[in-house]
Amino acid sequence: SVEAAVYTASSTASSDKNAVWKALESAAQRGCRVTLVTDSRKAKGRDFSAAVAAGVMVRVVAVPKGHMHHKFALVDRRSVVTGSANLVKKSLSTAEQATNNCE
Repeated sequence: SVEAAVYTASSTASSDKNAVWKALESAAQRGCRVTLVTDSRKAKGRDFSAAVAAGVMVRVVAVPKGHMHHKFALVDRRSVVTGSANLVKKSLSTAEQATNNCE
């Protein structure tokens, strides 16, 4: 299973997806439970239909006085990946990001 929380995420229906989205959708299609939680303000206008069609459960949450700014994933309930990257192409391909993996 993959349970992830990120401040901003973008799953596009085009072939121009980043490697993380491709991996999440592929895992979901193979039967892995994939859940993504993201912030409602940043999700506004985003299209998650391709991810949902692939089997990814997308939950958009509203935080009354602020925003959900987490960036982590729990993999198979035993490994945590955390850092500064969001699941958008710019964050994963052009900006310098920090990532830590704890098992």
